Amino acid sequence: MRTLLLHIILLIFVAACTNPKPVKPIWANATDTLLLPHANLEFLTATEGCKATLLTCTQPIALPVNYAKGKLVAELQRTGGIIEGNAEICLSVGTAFFYYPVFLKNGSVTKPVTKDYRSPKTVNPDSALHHQRLLHRIDAYRNLVTLDNSSRYFREEEVYLGSKTGTFRAVKNLALSSYYVQPGSCVNIPLTLTYNIVQNAYCIKAGPLKDRYNNMVGNGTMVAFIYGNNRATYRVERTLQDGFATAMIPAEMAVGCTLQARVNETVSCYINLKK
Repeated sequence: MRTLLLHIILLIFVAACTNPKPVKPIWANATDTLLLPHANLEFLTATEGCKATLLTCTQPIALPVNYAKGKLVAELQRTGGIIEGNAEICLSVGTAFFYYPVFLKNGSVTKPVTKDYRSPKTVNPDSALHHQRLLHRIDAYRNLVTLDNSSRYFREEEVYLGSKTGTFRAVKNLALSSYYVQPGSCVNIPLTLTYNIVQNAYCIKAGPLKDRYNNMVGNGTMVAFIYGNNRATYRVERTLQDGFATAMIPAEMAVGCTLQARVNETVSCYINLKK
């Protein structure tokens, strides 16, 4: 047992001697800032088989390497720019890893694009006709750029909107920047009554239903037609379309009845159902 233990210790010692820990390569052309898209990184090392990786804030980028006469050259060749910021160059061989901090910066400047975000995206005149606007600018590689004539990257504003309903764009040619002004609740329910001799029924039409800014109330709004007499009360529900909703009341059910239309808390005047 003792002999076996000695053999194991001897093997570990021999392995340690034959596989010395790699020495950290020296970055020959060291710099605190890498200008992209092109950059060559030169390292002095006697260790072959090193792999190079650029660790950015978004993803690791494998770098092709060439080794000759004690010098390792890692090539950073990109057709465009990158998201700027702190990064690390990682050289690895076997289980050994060596890190070199660096700052990434694009050498060429691209024309920035202004982003205009609105919140909330949908407003309703029943509550408020304004929203928050957040402006910022980014370049082609999604780096933040300072706003015109300012050292700030963001500007927040409160924007007051018109009362006309519709779909509008914060940025003219960008559909994703759309925001919406919806109609509010109706403030009045006009009713008209006609008798359909063919169907022997009363046709009651509610509308046009408009909000306080004269916008047509939204399609799909539920309109309840409530009618009855001293003996019973009936309710018919219809959805609004283009500002109008229509209900048909059979004449035999309308004898001696009065009718009122309701949309949420808004009600119409009573009308008598008669020819």
